[in-house]
Amino acid sequence: MGQLQIFLLIRLAVGLTCLLAGTMLAWQHPLWPTLALAGFILWAALAARYPQAWFFAVPALLPVLNFSPWTGWLIFNEFDLLLLGALAGGYLRLGLPSSQVLIAPQAALSPAQRILFALLAGSVLTGLGVGLADAWAWAPVRGGSSDYLLFQGYSDALNSLRVAKSLAFGLMFLPLLGRALATAASAAKATWLFGHGVLAGLALVCLAVFWERMAYPGLMDSSSAYRI
Repeated sequence: MGQLQIFLLIRLAVGLTCLLAGTMLAWQHPLWPTLALAGFILWAALAARYPQAWFFAVPALLPVLNFSPWTGWLIFNEFDLLLLGALAGGYLRLGLPSSQVLIAPQAALSPAQRILFALLAGSVLTGLGVGLADAWAWAPVRGGSSDYLLFQGYSDALNSLRVAKSLAFGLMFLPLLGRALATAASAAKATWLFGHGVLAGLALVCLAVFWERMAYPGLMDSSSAYRI
């Protein structure tokens, strides 16, 4: 088996893993499992068909795609489904035989920066290991229910997973970013989409501000002590 086939198999494995993880997480949604699952599958398909769509969707939905006040989810939320769908679609597309093997640009890190990054990664992995071990120890006490894992809080063992997944997501997006920045034309398109995605996210935040102020102190009430 050649190097190209190995790269393609790795990409397919990563894409299928993200697809499976997102499907399982969506089906466990406490309020809208059917809607969450349908939306996740549709988004993964769109991400595979339009590989740069996530440059717009991620910054646009980052401020608002978290319904934890209604669902009770803190360790996971709907934004994780967005990221998993983008990764699933992107890696499955990269795993096609017609896909070129492009690696993310190599960052020019100094020795000191590499040491700092290694310390950061080691710290995150250590915290994750401790948290998972503690959660595993307490799982039999809680009956092994998935609710015990999905509804943990900031002071519970699996909060380490909430912290670690940010670094993991960032590293997993590097190959997709490298593919998007491979040519000047695709880089310009990705930059345009990202900029407009940021503007869309800010617009959604402004709409949320208006909605919350109308619901509580009143839109024109600027004297009440209220923070959105």
